Amino acid sequence: MGWAPEERLAFTLILLDHGIPLSLDWRGRLLPELFRTPMPEKERKRLGERALLHAPLLADGIPSVPMDSSGFMDWLMKAPESAAYEIMLGIAFDSRIPAARRGKVVLRMIRAWGERSADDLISLARPGQSPEILRSLFAGLRTFAKPRHAAALLSADPGNSRGLEGLWLEAYSSCLDSVGRIGLMERTMQVGNRGLLQRMGRNAWEEGSQVALLRLFWEWTDERTAAIWQAGYDVLSDLLPPAEVVAGLKQRFDLETTPEGRFFRVEQARRLRSEESLDLYCEWLASPEGLTHPQSGTLAAILFQEERARPAFNIWWSKRDSLRPDQIASAAICLAPVDPSAREFVWEILPQQSPPAQQAWILHLSQDPQAGDAARCAALVRDPTASAQVRKVGAVGLVRGLPESLPQFKDVFQDLLATPGMEPEAARQMVLGGIHFGEMETRNWVRSEVEALPDSHPLRPRLASAIARARTSSPQEVEQPSDLASVQQGLLLPLADLEPSLLPPVEGKESTLPGCEGFFRNLRILGAHGLEVDSRLAEWMASRSHPERLHPDRLWLLSLKDSVLPEASRVAMEFLTRFESPRSWRLTAPLPTPPPLGWNLEPDPNVLFNSLAESALGSVGSESFEQTLESSRARFPHDRRAFDISGWWALSQGRFDDARHFFRLSSRRSGLLPVTQREPRLGLAACDELQDPSSSTLEDHLRLYDSRKLLSSRLVGDARARLSGHLEEPGEEPLSQ
Repeated sequence: MGWAPEERLAFTLILLDHGIPLSLDWRGRLLPELFRTPMPEKERKRLGERALLHAPLLADGIPSVPMDSSGFMDWLMKAPESAAYEIMLGIAFDSRIPAARRGKVVLRMIRAWGERSADDLISLARPGQSPEILRSLFAGLRTFAKPRHAAALLSADPGNSRGLEGLWLEAYSSCLDSVGRIGLMERTMQVGNRGLLQRMGRNAWEEGSQVALLRLFWEWTDERTAAIWQAGYDVLSDLLPPAEVVAGLKQRFDLETTPEGRFFRVEQARRLRSEESLDLYCEWLASPEGLTHPQSGTLAAILFQEERARPAFNIWWSKRDSLRPDQIASAAICLAPVDPSAREFVWEILPQQSPPAQQAWILHLSQDPQAGDAARCAALVRDPTASAQVRKVGAVGLVRGLPESLPQFKDVFQDLLATPGMEPEAARQMVLGGIHFGEMETRNWVRSEVEALPDSHPLRPRLASAIARARTSSPQEVEQPSDLASVQQGLLLPLADLEPSLLPPVEGKESTLPGCEGFFRNLRILGAHGLEVDSRLAEWMASRSHPERLHPDRLWLLSLKDSVLPEASRVAMEFLTRFESPRSWRLTAPLPTPPPLGWNLEPDPNVLFNSLAESALGSVGSESFEQTLESSRARFPHDRRAFDISGWWALSQGRFDDARHFFRLSSRRSGLLPVTQREPRLGLAACDELQDPSSSTLEDHLRLYDSRKLLSSRLVGDARARLSGHLEEPGEEPLSQ
């Protein structure tokens, strides 16, 4: 029986993994066979990822693979530069290939290989080029464009082409000096793209003349187009303190000579939403011009929670006889916490407001409950004409008035229980609030009312869950003994009363285990009491003379509570392990990882490798250090750091073959991303340079991946002296160790 095609390819890749050379003919045929041979796509993808590790060796076969082969383009996009660059460059310029595919190749090349790709692909920027290719080219050049690319980009100006102009402007601005960028941003204003202006402004600030740029940004704030002045303030808010931004706005406000101009500046102050801009906003509202402006009531409506706005609204309230209803309402709700007459007026006009406004007002008033609020909130909950959300918020206002509102609270809650369809969400809010805000007597009363409901009552499940939630967020110490007793009684439930479940619950819905809903809620409540009650429960369980009689379903639920009841959870897991059948779902179902022990039995890999790296810089041929490196490779065979450090150590000792071997092993453990392949590739390039000083591999790698600091931190001894010329940028001082 012969091998399946994927098996033969897998065996060949295993040979390569072990350093066994292939014939030239087979190296040229491996990739074509991989992508031409019929096989499951999952297998093709797995083999392709393995072949990426040997892509430079297999590069001769890449031209023979048809571009439309299944999975080939995805593989090529991941291949290293040495294997894929020329092929991908040919694809980018091949007019016979669809533009969408060429565009993906262009973007991949620029993002992966930076300036080299930008120089080779810039000739694609020409009039009449496909939008898909231009979009990818401009997107990549936003980061890698240089002044030498400016002429080509200018010739490819897309004009008003929607979707391309913004990318082109950003790419082109990267080629310009500060003066040129300012001129380009002035042109960009015509586009009216706020996000584009922000990005260009921030980029220009990092490299340009800040005085000229500040002048330009302030000029943006004078434009009447919203996108432009908003971009101006966005950039200024990033660069300057809020006080300086508002000072500049105030200066422009004072220079305006028309009501329209001053209102325009007020709109800007409103958008800034800072404390400094609020003063200008309120100053205008309190002025005669603000009082008479037709939109001042709407502008003031958002300020009802701002204490700094109360002086301005005091002026409005004193002149309320001459104001419009919307202005009076804005002033009243802002002053309601401090002015009884304003508060009374708010309650009078509340039914006339929109439901969202009613909700916001009630919540605002409930933060500081006062006499009479409870009766009005109770009336809202009972009002059949009010929306469900308003009645729910009315219940919130009622519970926040506890304990003073207790009589109204009890009456309304009993009415809601008596008429389940009246407002179920309001009843739930009253349970939550009654337990959270109420005193012990109120908490007990709410619990007794809910527990007295028959099982058939439609609100019982929802309210019982609300009790558990509320008591979990606000546990009381006096309730701890009864909560502990509830859990203990649940564990002691006789198996005859509730047979253990034969099937596990759906993952994530453990509380649905038959007969355990109430016990699960009791565990949540008990966990809120803290570690003291956890220790007491664990001691009680450990002291049981017949732990095998504890209910297994409930032990399993307790074992899941390792974060809130850690000791009891471990005891439950021990009992399950001891008394359950090995095939029981309570042992095979997902269990939490046991908490770590108080002492460390295993070395921390990070500490180990940091120590090894430091030792490699200071050791000079120590035999014990060599043994430590060998042990680290055996102890952590899948961690690339063990092989990287071994490679640098061998290189420092002049054992270049050993160094290459270790760096190749590290590369196989480093994944496919260039950032994780950087160190082993750097080590291999250093070996090339030391053995052949005429090689340019190392300098190319350093320039492309900016690895000089990494190289400097790894080299010691004679190797550092021989490669010292590569440790600094041209024109810079040499890096010291």
